[in-house]
Amino acid sequence: MGSFDGFFIYKALSNRFKPLEVSCLIDTHNKFIQISLDLQKLKIVFKDSYRIFQVSLNDLCSILSVPGKTSIYKPEYHHISLFNNGNDKRLEEFKEYSLQDSNCLYDCINKLQEIYINDYNVDITTILSTSTLSMLIFRSKFLRVKIPVLKRIDDAFIRQGYFGGATDYYKMKAENIYYYDVNSLYPFALMKAMPYELVRKFKIFENNFNLNTFFGFLKVEIISSKDIKIPLLPCKHRGKTIYPTGG
Repeated sequence: MGSFDGFFIYKALSNRFKPLEVSCLIDTHNKFIQISLDLQKLKIVFKDSYRIFQVSLNDLCSILSVPGKTSIYKPEYHHISLFNNGNDKRLEEFKEYSLQDSNCLYDCINKLQEIYINDYNVDITTILSTSTLSMLIFRSKFLRVKIPVLKRIDDAFIRQGYFGGATDYYKMKAENIYYYDVNSLYPFALMKAMPYELVRKFKIFENNFNLNTFFGFLKVEIISSKDIKIPLLPCKHRGKTIYPTGG
């Protein structure tokens, strides 16, 4: 729903109800994710449907075979001059456009709600984005293992071992060699066992510690040769990822 649609709905409501509280959820790009109005006996929530179904309303109507989308958006609708005296005809045109847009969007969301309820038992009014919708479907229909939520301190410890990728270019020459490349290593790794639940914490200098049978995450100190041409292990230094040599 566009910002002007929300504006007109709010103005119509404010004549009868005085909001007790208005709360907003905004992303890092200062775009609205959700706006909530707590009224005396009513709560109204506006959500950005495009974050869930990332196609234009015109395409969404076409995909779902929903009729009603009869006019297109005009750039002049976005100017405040639309409300100046003498623009009554254009303002009425904009109101008609907004009304048919809102009706089409409602019909699309209503049809999508029916589809996701019947196929996945998921209420799309409870989500905010495509990723949360996908995760909800995955958890409810396909996940067979309960994924625990780690404590902040444990999560922070594990995240120390995750870095962004690095890309380097080397001009090298060799003769009579075999060259191997790895395909689909990431999905292959996901097929293997993965630590997902904290059992206990310990330090490696405890007695009876066997690295060969250990399964989990370790924080270790690595010493590499200072002569190595292509360092392999990264670390964070002053907010940047570097690949040092030595200790």
